[in-house]
Amino acid sequence: PLVIGIGGGLNQTLVTAGLQLILDGHRYLCSSNQPFKNPLGAALDILGMRNRNKQYSWWHILTRSRLQELTAAEPDTIAVELGPKKPGDIDQVAQWFKFNIGLVTGVPTTRLDLFGDHAMVAHEILSLIVSLQTTATALLNSDDPVVATMRGKTAARVLTFGRGPTADLRLKHVQRQGTGFSGAVTFQQQSAELYLPFLATTEQVTAVLGALALTIPLKLNLALAANRLSRLLPPPGHSRLLAGKEGSRLLDGSADTCPEEAFAGLDALRELPARRRIAVLGDITGLSAQSR
Repeated sequence: PLVIGIGGGLNQTLVTAGLQLILDGHRYLCSSNQPFKNPLGAALDILGMRNRNKQYSWWHILTRSRLQELTAAEPDTIAVELGPKKPGDIDQVAQWFKFNIGLVTGVPTTRLDLFGDHAMVAHEILSLIVSLQTTATALLNSDDPVVATMRGKTAARVLTFGRGPTADLRLKHVQRQGTGFSGAVTFQQQSAELYLPFLATTEQVTAVLGALALTIPLKLNLALAANRLSRLLPPPGHSRLLAGKEGSRLLDGSADTCPEEAFAGLDALRELPARRRIAVLGDITGLSAQSR
């Protein structure tokens, strides 16, 4: 199967959900229903194992995987979400599995207790791009200056996505429409209208661009893919708008987060129409001296 590595730690699960919508009817995608960021989780994703029971032996896991192959259609596309959990994890996975496509959404500020600083997190994520072969494709968020520098560090074909004029897949005329966003995307001679009624933050829109960029190496219709993304809902806890009492709305960012996603949520809180705004913030773990 075609193996796609989605790296960066910023809205990866949203990229995977968008890819699921885009590929429906074109390819059979196997992806994890939640991100697993270490070699064991990546291996289980490749095997298509949904149950993460740690009591299972490898013999049990492989036997169950084989039974699934005999009773269900084999996927022709596998998406594996890779985020930095500890130094060496992504590098090890990238060496084990030769990814056909590597996508980087951004470099989060995360696990500074283990990585030390943001530059070391970026270096770990870079492992995915460096490992790509000449026949592979690297998709990079050109709006993130750290990700943009990865362009010259891979032998793979590079395509960029973002809002800037240098992006290969470019988002134009984006504006908030109600509680969502609208805009247009262009790639070479192709263009498509984009309407994202269920997305609340600009970081999520960037993630959608990443999902759309996957249509290029997969040779899919850009306009059709953009139309399908109008149904895209953020996963639970990932800056998802929920209806509250008496016309109130709750922007739920209760899933594992990083400062970049928290700031994007606060920006959305400021931009969304409201008479009163309340922010309820909890700890972001793993930031060491920067936690405060």
